[in-house]
Amino acid sequence: MKCALCQQERRLVDSHMVPGFVFRWLRESSPTGHMRGSQKPNKRIQDGPTKKLLCEECETLFSQWEKQFAERIFLPIHQNATSPLPYEDWALKFAVSMSWRALIWPEEGRLSHLSEMQRAAADKAAETWRQFLVEERENPGPYEQRVIPLDVLEGHDTPGLSPFMNRYLLRVVVADVVTGARTTFTYSKLCRVLILGFVDVSDRRKWVGGKLNVKRGAVGGAIGYEWPSGFFDYINESANAAGAALGSMSDRQTAKLTEVLMENIDSVAKSEVFRAMRKDVEFSGRRAFALDELAKQQRKDSEKEK
Repeated sequence: MKCALCQQERRLVDSHMVPGFVFRWLRESSPTGHMRGSQKPNKRIQDGPTKKLLCEECETLFSQWEKQFAERIFLPIHQNATSPLPYEDWALKFAVSMSWRALIWPEEGRLSHLSEMQRAAADKAAETWRQFLVEERENPGPYEQRVIPLDVLEGHDTPGLSPFMNRYLLRVVVADVVTGARTTFTYSKLCRVLILGFVDVSDRRKWVGGKLNVKRGAVGGAIGYEWPSGFFDYINESANAAGAALGSMSDRQTAKLTEVLMENIDSVAKSEVFRAMRKDVEFSGRRAFALDELAKQQRKDSEKEK
């Protein structure tokens, strides 16, 4: 079969859409030691989805960039690093590899929300990113990458803020392609690390901070980040969807989860999950616990769309 990256006919290996180090961190930092996916919240998971996508040589190439990014960016951010985190050429390679996978991942209907023009732009971006990864290009051209560290909100004045917002910001993993009237970009959220790959963004002046350089630079520190208001609307909707997924767990599974949490109450109190939950309660009160109501609202909205 043909490798999606090098385009050579070779034996393919299992490749992750989201690197394994993200899910290892989620398991290790969970007070229960378990994870649940949004598509099947009643079932525990150990890892993210894989596909026969890359040959062993290209998979090894990705692994090298993943290791550097995990050790020098991902883990320090999750350990609350406050100083700028320096990077070299591996950072842009890793970010592009994430954005490329978000576009070309073989899943039925994944890009069905793109218009014909958006799909053409996505195809062009994907090919440019592929050429950059195999060193047929020196840079990604206009298809830039941005890395944004995330943390709980210290305050907000947003009407309708999701009651799951802070848990979403700290703990949820997403790989998506986002579109608007004049915007298309990839959205790879690795817990507290957000990677954006610009496909077709009309007004880049509204996006400030986080752009990765080809050779070297730094992530985080005192850097300020700004983005269009519509982008936060997308994040808010995503947080609601993630909360609704958790709220759709069966009564049996909810009872099991509660029992496990109570058995590990000391670990829970020291965990990042608790820190995020405390902020959600501060902003949303009892609604932070009423995720079943989010699930009901999501079902109603889905029925209306039909």
